[in-house]
Amino acid sequence: MNLIEKIEALRIQLGMTKTGMGAEFGVIFQNYNNWIARSSLPKEHYEKAHELLRRYEEKSPEDVEHLISTLSKDQLDLLYAIIEAPADL
Repeated sequence: MNLIEKIEALRIQLGMTKTGMGAEFGVIFQNYNNWIARSSLPKEHYEKAHELLRRYEEKSPEDVEHLISTLSKDQLDLLYAIIEAPADL
């Protein structure tokens, strides 16, 4: 899967319009649509594409465990209070 195919899959996964994804790159709908049709992303947009993919990538359990290990005791207490709170709050 090339970079524009990954971006298009992300767009669909997020329920974003082609106009919306084009706006993420600072281009109009037609430019974004042309990239899909050609299956090619202009090199000047590679950095933004990688940024979008990183922003929305799924986190593995190891990543989550690492993030939790960086929390202070107060932050952990708050996190557990939120998790254990009744659903009707």
